[in-house]
Amino acid sequence: MSLPQALFSPPFAHRGLWREDGPAENSLAAIAEAATEGYGVEFDVRLTADGEVVVFHDATFERMCGVKGAVGETLYAEMRKLRLKGGSDGIPTLKEVLNAINGRCLPLIALQTVPGEEGPLEERVTALLDHYHHPFAVIGFNAQSHAWFARHRPKFARGLDGERLADDVLAQTTLDLAYIFDGQVLL
Repeated sequence: MSLPQALFSPPFAHRGLWREDGPAENSLAAIAEAATEGYGVEFDVRLTADGEVVVFHDATFERMCGVKGAVGETLYAEMRKLRLKGGSDGIPTLKEVLNAINGRCLPLIALQTVPGEEGPLEERVTALLDHYHHPFAVIGFNAQSHAWFARHRPKFARGLDGERLADDVLAQTTLDLAYIFDGQVLL
């Protein structure tokens, strides 16, 4: 796996270039503004009930849309009606975001994979990234998700968000960490 040079050229806009009085986090407007300003951009992805990859951090809509419901239990057509933070921005798809960025900046795609549900989100994201001909990286907190990419797309740049595990916890892990990180584990 080779890492895109843009990973070493911060800054990155976390969830896009959003602000309380401007575009909402993870909105197409916030992500496009980050790209226009020359920032790399980190954003989150989840699957809808019908398998669409959407750019949204939370598992539920309450905080960002002010309504009850869960992303994974909602059809994409219903989700399109929601607005972020009461503004005019809707919830974008990963495809829309990649088209808007179109190589202008490095996307850090943070997979919000639920532990034990690895595979479907990774497959859908991969199907889109296989046709994206610009640098990118996939990131997230789920080590099993990264193991999926190590097996299925070892050349994809990937990063595991995490914290130092206690030695007794690390000793009990079922993960082959050396496999996930191509033989290099830094502890």
